[in-house]
Amino acid sequence: MGFERMGVDMAAERFLAIWNGREVEVDVAKEGERLRVHFDDETHDLDLRHLGDGTLSVLVDGESYEVVLEQKDEKVTAGLRGRSYRFEVLDERRARMRVGRAKLGGEGPQVVLSPMPGRVVRINVKVGERVAAGQAVAVVEAMKMENELRAARDGEVREVIAAVGKAVEAGEKLLVIV
Repeated sequence: MGFERMGVDMAAERFLAIWNGREVEVDVAKEGERLRVHFDDETHDLDLRHLGDGTLSVLVDGESYEVVLEQKDEKVTAGLRGRSYRFEVLDERRARMRVGRAKLGGEGPQVVLSPMPGRVVRINVKVGERVAAGQAVAVVEAMKMENELRAARDGEVREVIAAVGKAVEAGEKLLVIV
């Protein structure tokens, strides 16, 4: 199993790694099976070989490791030298989606933001309409992929700012639910 099979786009250049409650931005430059990885002011060269059954042979700065990866739900467990490490890796698109979802929850108005630059293809609600938690309220298309945005909790649509066909930036306000 490689990262691509976990839903992570290794052609992407930035990831969010979450381990022990700590979020770390990871920049990756890919050259064939080789990666140059930068995080926390450190840079490492990695050479990956898929051995099958979720096992990778990894050279990190010339030092060899055998890593066994298992995915359960959205988490990954890496077995390395007799120890297990549980973490999550999100590509930049998924990390932005998570930030957008986080801003939906909590107390006060739910401000639905575009998770990335794109184009609004659907607004599923009108001002004054009641919405339920998990209900799709808008769709933003980016890189030919439609990203459905949902209400974090029950409420009423107070304001619709975005219009279908409008280009939006990451973090741009689309609508407000109270």
